Amino acid sequence: MLDRFREAEGYLLEAVELAPDSSEHHVSIGLLYYKLNEYDRSREEYLSAVKLGTKRVDVFFNLGLIFDASGKYEEALTFMEKAISLDPESHEVLNNYGATLYKTGRYHDAIKSYLRSLQTD
Repeated sequence: MLDRFREAEGYLLEAVELAPDSSEHHVSIGLLYYKLNEYDRSREEYLSAVKLGTKRVDVFFNLGLIFDASGKYEEALTFMEKAISLDPESHEVLNNYGATLYKTGRYHDAIKSYLRSLQTD
């Protein structure tokens, strides 16, 4: 399976080279790196997509998760807040936002986010 991911990586890198201003190409390769647990590379591709104007919830959410995993909670919260602004009913985003708030000691806000996540589908 890893060979197929690496093959896809080659095609995606070529696509980015051919159309560097395509946010969707950067999103695609960012997702590939995310699935390969190559979070630094994923973060860079997602940030490129953000700079190019993407409005995809998954990009902001995954950036939040990447920053959270590296202990950069304030950056994580910023990206998760953007994801929430794009999809205020996302159970997954609200739940993880609560978890990151908890890690920063904002327990009351974490509980509010958890409760809000329980009210969504």
